[in-house]
Amino acid sequence: MKIPALGLCLILLFGLSAGTGCDDSNREEDYLAIGDSITTMTFDTLRSALGLAMATEGVAGAIDYCRLNAHDITSVYQNENIESISRAALRVRNPENAADSLEAVIMEALIALKREGKPLSSRVVTHGGKTHYFRPIILQGACISCHGNPETEIRPAVLEQLAVQYPDDDATGFKVGDVRGVWHLVYRE
Repeated sequence: MKIPALGLCLILLFGLSAGTGCDDSNREEDYLAIGDSITTMTFDTLRSALGLAMATEGVAGAIDYCRLNAHDITSVYQNENIESISRAALRVRNPENAADSLEAVIMEALIALKREGKPLSSRVVTHGGKTHYFRPIILQGACISCHGNPETEIRPAVLEQLAVQYPDDDATGFKVGDVRGVWHLVYRE
């Protein structure tokens, strides 16, 4: 998905390059610290659960586990201060994780920064009267067995399971270090 120049201008306006859409830098630092903590705990919980599923059921079995449990695991740390926690991507396996327009603009900007060799970091953006936190999801080595090159890195049994569970899968062909998606938190005001 290509974002028009207006979309990239919105990113600059909302502060992706500058790092903030908030006026109060202390408040932004709080949002970043909370978001970083929650997404780290969420990712660790999801990674541990998937690792266990892979160890006990194999990679193909972990696909079904992920389909049935990833959403619930993702929202486990949601609380009275966090309206929602989600993962979003431009190329998705599960259509429920498709990036909305704001997430797509953020993703395109992150991909552009990565392509330019610039560092990626968490961002706080104010949009639509709400404060949003975004953190890039970078593909790790363990993810290649399901999200890597289908011809060389994903086993045939895994490809078969993906075709059964996700007939419209578009989440393969990634390399370690690619921007796979974003964590997105919406704070309650």
